[in-house]
Amino acid sequence: MEEASAGRLGFKSQVAVVLAFYVGLFFIEYPPIFLLGYWSWGAFAHKALTGVLLAVNLVITERAAKRLGLFRDSREPPQGDRRQEGSGA
Repeated sequence: MEEASAGRLGFKSQVAVVLAFYVGLFFIEYPPIFLLGYWSWGAFAHKALTGVLLAVNLVITERAAKRLGLFRDSREPPQGDRRQEGSGA
């Protein structure tokens, strides 16, 4: 419970946030691709483009999770607590 009171989300909450972000990206981009691509380019091109965009979404989601500070190692100190080595302080 101390971890939750410190402002960090639990593992299930972190997974829910990342999953919502990933699915949200998919539903933002998929309808236009389906309406334009599937009928004019054919099924193969549509599936290939969808696969590429799913991979891009994974990269975007991973960067967003890192930026939000999700799934950090508990042994790693927070960014603000790191001290500069050799600074003499």
